Amino acid sequence: MNRFPNSLSIQSEGCRALQNLAVGTRDNRVREGIASAGGIEAIVTAMNGFPNDASIQCNATGALQNLACNSEDIKCRIARCGGIHVLISAMQNHPDRPLIQVWACGTLAYLAASPDERIKKAIVLLGGLVVIANAAQLNYGDKVLTCMAGKVMSVLLRSTEQDCVPRPTVH
Repeated sequence: MNRFPNSLSIQSEGCRALQNLAVGTRDNRVREGIASAGGIEAIVTAMNGFPNDASIQCNATGALQNLACNSEDIKCRIARCGGIHVLISAMQNHPDRPLIQVWACGTLAYLAASPDERIKKAIVLLGGLVVIANAAQLNYGDKVLTCMAGKVMSVLLRSTEQDCVPRPTVH
């Protein structure tokens, strides 16, 4: 992927290969190997390079979801290298692609479940709540997307609930 950054087909197939390599294993060694070899950065680069290509965005969001599922280190790495931004951009650029919406929401849900509050804050500040709500509204009949959107919004809103408690004031 790094050698051919302008090749749409190589970027798309590379993201799909990484998605398939990272799926279905309880052993994080494969995911950690992908991350340490620069796989996350390659996925984010592909998403940034081809923001309007649904194939790349679909394969890339699926790959990031599979990578993020069991590792705090990988979640932090995704966030640090611009993964939150590209996930939200993919959702904005492809509102009519339910699979992109589901996988991006799934990845954001994994990221939001991190104990690192900076990740949750980044999702909110980059417009994640609005984009996720829009996806749920536009794809209302899609039960999987509605579930994923509800899950990520619940986690994000729960993290701010302590800020909603009124504090006594003295005049």
